[in-house]
Amino acid sequence: MDFGKFYKALAKKTGAEIITGDSMLPIHWLPTGIPLLDVVTGGGVPQGRITHCCGESSVGKSLLGLWLAKMHQIAYPNGNVVYIDTERALGSDFCRKVGVDMSKLAVVTPETVEMTFDVMDQAAEAVFKEMPGENLLIVWDSVAATVSAAEKEEDYDSKAQPARLAAACSRGMKKLRPVIAKTAPRA
Repeated sequence: MDFGKFYKALAKKTGAEIITGDSMLPIHWLPTGIPLLDVVTGGGVPQGRITHCCGESSVGKSLLGLWLAKMHQIAYPNGNVVYIDTERALGSDFCRKVGVDMSKLAVVTPETVEMTFDVMDQAAEAVFKEMPGENLLIVWDSVAATVSAAEKEEDYDSKAQPARLAAACSRGMKKLRPVIAKTAPRA
């Protein structure tokens, strides 16, 4: 069987891009600096991908996000870190104690999930178009603390629909994923 012809025919019929194993780009990793975590994850945090960290309140999710910001700043001195603080709980003293260079940290506090995705989309597009070859880390702290625009307008006694946040996140991630993938290191 001629696999080349098969792949071309499949691509033509489906309209999908067909990538063979030899032409796939390698995955680049941001080491966490935590040896066991790097072993368990296969090298750290995959770049050009969305990684979700979840857990109970006060277990260290924000600390891990700041730690990754620090590690990104060490690995990529000219790289960009955008910390989206929808909890509005980030303090500069805590950041410094973790080792984050505050002069190279952009902290953004959007009001809604829609604004949050707009910030992420604009940051990724800016790095891809205006700073090709530079690296970007976006930390969103936290999804649970973010409201949708519709929820923000509701009264306290209205029947909340938490599915709105999930739906907005689902749409946002689907739209953002290919934009983030373009910012991944290529060599």
